This record gives sequence, C-alpha cells and structure tokens, in this order.
Amino acid sequence: MNYTLFTKDPEHLVKVPQSEEIDNFVAMALRFLIQNVLLKLCDSVFLTISTTSPATELWFEDVLAKLFASWGYMAITIVRHNSKRQDVVVPGRRFCNMIMVDSFENLQRTNISQHNSQYDTQEYYIIFLQIRDAQMPEERAKILQYCLDNYWLHCNVMIQNAKGEVLIYTYFPFQEDACFSSDPVLINQFDGVRFVNDVMFPIKVQNLYGCPIRMNLWEIPPFILFPDNTTEIYTGLEMIILKTLSKHLNFTIDEDSLAERRDLGDDRMEPFKVKNVRSASTWQIIESLLGLPSVRIPERLSPRVTFIIWMLSTFVLRLVYQSILFFVYRTQFYRQPPSTVIDFAVSGYRAVCTQPTAPLLTYIPQFMDNSLPLIVLNTTDEMAPLRYIDKNSHENLVAITVKDFVFYYVHTESSRGRVFILMRMSLNDQKITFYVPKHSYLVERLENCILGYHQMGFMELWHKLTFESFRH
Repeated sequence: MNYTLFTKDPEHLVKVPQSEEIDNFVAMALRFLIQNVLLKLCDSVFLTISTTSPATELWFEDVLAKLFASWGYMAITIVRHNSKRQDVVVPGRRFCNMIMVDSFENLQRTNISQHNSQYDTQEYYIIFLQIRDAQMPEERAKILQYCLDNYWLHCNVMIQNAKGEVLIYTYFPFQEDACFSSDPVLINQFDGVRFVNDVMFPIKVQNLYGCPIRMNLWEIPPFILFPDNTTEIYTGLEMIILKTLSKHLNFTIDEDSLAERRDLGDDRMEPFKVKNVRSASTWQIIESLLGLPSVRIPERLSPRVTFIIWMLSTFVLRLVYQSILFFVYRTQFYRQPPSTVIDFAVSGYRAVCTQPTAPLLTYIPQFMDNSLPLIVLNTTDEMAPLRYIDKNSHENLVAITVKDFVFYYVHTESSRGRVFILMRMSLNDQKITFYVPKHSYLVERLENCILGYHQMGFMELWHKLTFESFRH
C-alpha cells in the first residue's frame, strides 16, 4: 500500500498534541480491529474519516501512516470528509466500517445511514471518537443513540482517553431494567497487543426482557382473526407464531390494529341431542333393510306379518341398490377431474385468481398462449376466487389461491353439500411473511426462529390445530 500521502505534514498545521508512544498505541489498536475483527467478517473494509478540524484531520492521517507502515497489505477503501468535501458517494455497500470522527455532528455528515438504508442485513461499525475527555460522554451518548435510531445493532464506539487507554463501548437495547436503551456499556480494552475480550460484537437480541414490540395487525383469515364479541383473544395461524416468538424471545405484544374490525358473526351450531328411542320391531326392520340377520322374531301375529312384508320388500330394494352400485363401479359413471394445468386447458376450463396472484402465473405456457383463459378478479381477497366458482358452479372453473384459504372457506362460508376438490399440484410457494422496518435488528433473529419452527415440524402442527378450530 502507498501511504506516502499520510507522511508529509503541512508546515502551517499543528497536530493534536500527544506523545508518540500513545499514537503508536492507538495505531496498533486500530490495526488489531481491522485485521483481526473486521477483515474476518468481510473481504474489505470502509475506512471513513470525517472532521472539520484541520489539526484532528492531520492527527488521524498521522495515526493511519503509522498503521500502514506496519502492515504490508490490506483491502481497504478510504473515504475522507472535511470542510471542503461534504458528502462523498462511493458505489457499493459499506458492510464493515471503521469510522474516525471527532464529534457526533461529523458522524452525521458521512451519510452512511442513508447509503446503507436500502439493505436488510446488519452491518458492522467501529466508530473511533477522538475528543477531549470532558466532551466525550455527551458525544458518545449521541452516537450510540444514533446507532439505535438507525438500527445499527453491531455498533461500537472506540475512545482514547487522556491516560492513553483505548476503550470500546457499545449499547444493549434490551435490558432487564430498560427497553430500547442506548446507555454506553464498556465491553473491551486494548492491552497493547490485543483486546482483552474475544467477543467484539456481543449478541443483543437473545433475550428481549419483556420489552413491548408493537404489532400492526390486519385481519386476513385464517392467518389473523380479530376478537369477536365474546372474547378479546386474537386467533389464527400467524397469531400462534407471534405468541410463540413472544415466549421464545421474551417480549410482550403491543397490538395496534390498523384495519377496521369486521364482525364475523356467530356461525357456531347450537348443540343438539338425539333421542335413542326405538322399539324392538323397528330395530328388526332396520336390520332387514341393511341385510343383517335377525336373531329375534316377533311373538305376536301382527308384528310377524309386518316383519315378513318388510323382509320381502327390502329384498327387492337390495337387488336394485346392488345393481346400481355394480353399474357405477363398472362403467365409471363419474369422470375424474383434471390433475394438471395441461388437463385443465384441454378440458375447456377457465382459471380464476386475484390481482396479486396473476403476476405469478405470467410464465406458465397455458396462460401465455391463452389455452387456459384466466379471469383476474379486481380484489386482494384470496377467498374471492372460491366464492366466484361457488356461485358459478355450473361452469368449468378452477380457482388459483392459497391452500389455507380453501380450508377456511370450506369450514366457514361454503354452503352445505358443496364439494371442493383440492388439486395435488403447486404453482408457487408463498411464505408466511412478517413485515419489519428496513434494517431492523430483529430480522435475523426472527428468521432463525421461524426456520427452526419449520425444521422441528411446529408449523405443520399449528396448521392442523388452526383448521381443527374452524370445525367447532
């Protein structure tokens, strides 16, 4: 690396007054952080210098010159902000960052939060704050609050105090006695060779200590069902997942429903009792209808005559019944429904779907050449295609929708006697989605938990429990 640009000091500038020994100590600490921490997390490092003080800028360059002189090669991109350069745009993502500043204001001038705002995963930040000890607590607090506000979870502040100590501070947003806290916590110190603690970026979202997480819910059965007039409990498949996550990560759900509540009514059937009252003669008639042998014969003459007449009549009925069954079995009276998209096209069917589903079908050949006509309903309700084919049952129609909505519709809205055939084919796999703010520090943790539930079979179990609840 060519570091000659950092080795010549302009004669009219004076560096920050500090002993050469401390400068070398700081340079070794920076080298350890870049070489043994950041470059083990990514292939290259963004080193950003932001200051409006010429003396501080010159001191940063002097420390970097000492660092580069002791290291033959490193993959690093240097971005400099000073009084002349306000915002320097560098293409690419800034994943591993070493930032050297002398104030919170100069950290804001780098606009790194804006450059990384469109990415989902977390970056790594080590912010070297070079400032006098008297001003350090206030500036450090502002920087850590800025990290919290911008979802910089892996964010550490490095300082060098008047004693020459190099210390590392970070924040823990979830604590036993505080929620969404940015209070500084000392986690590491440089001893001249290495930092005393191996963990430089501690885990911060393992336990949320009961802190409230705001949930914006909208009712989409069977995933989210709002409480009815008899209960204040939110139900549905996604509520089961949310409540499990709440217990797993130890947070409380602060529910804030954005959608207007819809009265689902009371579809439950009243319990009923069937009286089991039957006489001996009635039971014998039923036995004869079913073709069962009759053990007891009525003793009185009148029941005996009735029994014989019924026995002769049922003999004829059984013959007719067996003939019909034989005819249906041998002639395949009922035609099997189509089982593939090609079969639907050949059989003259039309498909029905919603607007969000239509783009997923764009590249299926039968829809491209219109051999399988597609009816797109102007709605986002995935049960609308089911209502459409239910209403137009005399036509050859197939609904393309999410399987979960089919089960819910059959058990809650479909009229009695109506039969829906669920085809054993999948056009597209849709994942259950929880939306979180861009760059949220909960993304990775939530993903790992939900993937774990999939692998352990809990998702399949919760599906079954959800649909069993609709039957009652």
